[in-house]
Amino acid sequence: MDISQDQQTNLVQTLEAGLDDIEEIVRKEAERPEVLIPEVIQVYAESGNLFLENAANSEENRAKLKTALEMNYHEFHEGQERDNGDLYVVHTFQTGFVLSELEADILTTLSGIKHDSFEENPNRILEVYLRMMEGFGHEEGTTIATNIRPVSSNPDLDTGDKKLDIVNRIYDIQDDRVRYNVSAIRVSDRISNFRTLNGMKAKKGRTKEQRIQGVIDDTIDNVLPLAEIVDNCGQFGTLKLVPYLQDLITNYQQK
Repeated sequence: MDISQDQQTNLVQTLEAGLDDIEEIVRKEAERPEVLIPEVIQVYAESGNLFLENAANSEENRAKLKTALEMNYHEFHEGQERDNGDLYVVHTFQTGFVLSELEADILTTLSGIKHDSFEENPNRILEVYLRMMEGFGHEEGTTIATNIRPVSSNPDLDTGDKKLDIVNRIYDIQDDRVRYNVSAIRVSDRISNFRTLNGMKAKKGRTKEQRIQGVIDDTIDNVLPLAEIVDNCGQFGTLKLVPYLQDLITNYQQK
């Protein structure tokens, strides 16, 4: 569905306000998860997509969201930080929020929150998988694991090959609905990543500038085509991802 520029601007402003709120909450309440988790849930609930409040199973969805956030904070990203010094959970919470704003279903939103659980715990893959089964039940835990495996990079590949491998695995998904959901997860991940580009550090023989350019090149070559799929599949809300990503790229390059 086509929308006006004013509508797109309003949707982007709502999205970015929520992302800002999540960042601020985690920074302020980093040592108090009993405060942090409910406040992040409230950001989701107050977003443009009020699935937590309007759905008939809103309390069930809220409980699932709480489980996903707590797993990340206490277990799968405990002690992990981004290059900019933020707790790693900021990124995972933001990725799920973007999906919520896209009006993704609850399991896709949870998959966004959990999207780095395998990648950031390469020596605990079975443990992570079993905890998903325990936390969300066998059927839903399997769905979440199935959604996030294609976006988990292969540690045996070089950086450029990792990114190409991810997009190839997404295109290889046979079920259209699953491929659309996984594409949306990948794009949402990248939207959050753009917020911390300046905080990147030199790593594995690559300078900060080279790493940043790698993200921008991957966005243009691989993520934008996925965003076009999401925009045109008819499975999500009205926010258009292609122009939003293009603006993020342009704005960063003009700094």
